[in-house]
Amino acid sequence: MVTTDRECRYCHETFTPPKPETTLCRSCYYEGRHLREHHADLIGRLGDLDTVATANVWHTGGGCFGLAVTLQDERLFFGTVAMMELDENGTAVWRGDAWIPTEPEERWMIGVYASEAAFSDGEEPTRIIMPATDDEFVAAVQEA
Repeated sequence: MVTTDRECRYCHETFTPPKPETTLCRSCYYEGRHLREHHADLIGRLGDLDTVATANVWHTGGGCFGLAVTLQDERLFFGTVAMMELDENGTAVWRGDAWIPTEPEERWMIGVYASEAAFSDGEEPTRIIMPATDDEFVAAVQEA
């Protein structure tokens, strides 16, 4: 099967898609533009809060993404998808996965870190909020 070049739906640069259904270039994918578009309302709501310095999608490596909300006091709220799994005893538990919710039934797992440096250094979050809806994400940041 021959794949022809196409224009990226975000940056309009020409690229060769790996699959015929691919509509964004590699650069825009790794910038998380498709996820920012999907969560534009939530990112806007978070960014409108007085205590928020920035709210944006971060690519953390490989195919992993999260929604990073940095507060004016430097604390970081980092959201990924919350997944229901069975533990070793067969008990259903919530765990995080390194992706962003994209389906209506999916929820957030939010780790609260002392700072971006604490997150980058692999420190454990000071608090975990899970599972959370978009509205609960906004409320948690607003109450921080």
